[in-house]
Amino acid sequence: MSYTINPQPQQDSIEAYLKEKYPHIPVLPDGLPDDDSTTIRRYKNGEIMPFILLWFGMPKRTGKGSSFGNYKLDSRKASVDVVVVARNAREAREVINDVSDQLIGFKTDGGGRVTESDALWGQARTIDIQNRPSRWAATNRFDFGISARKTTPEP
Repeated sequence: MSYTINPQPQQDSIEAYLKEKYPHIPVLPDGLPDDDSTTIRRYKNGEIMPFILLWFGMPKRTGKGSSFGNYKLDSRKASVDVVVVARNAREAREVINDVSDQLIGFKTDGGGRVTESDALWGQARTIDIQNRPSRWAATNRFDFGISARKTTPEP
């Protein structure tokens, strides 16, 4: 019997959930594209509107026990780093606080619920240092369980 621990369904469900909850805020998986001027929207005064970046981590074994049946049946979890970028620190914190509240307890597609993890850095920090900061970021890290799934045998 063959199993997969590919976290794609869980990752996709987190991305879809956030896009559904925040239709007015761009949710960008895997970082900011080179042509960010088409992705990042701006207020009339030229300041950026908030956007959310998602960085997914690969599954890692949890616990010390191992399955007798198959290595891929061992308990695993993966992570997602959520980064909110906004025009000022308060706005970044407000959005990350709300996103964190929404994500905790969310049941991923075919996997476990989203839980809090050790934060990368939680407070808002400037990410564009020139004469005056124009972009601030706040982040949080979350874990979610990965369930091994049987793969379809090839004919």
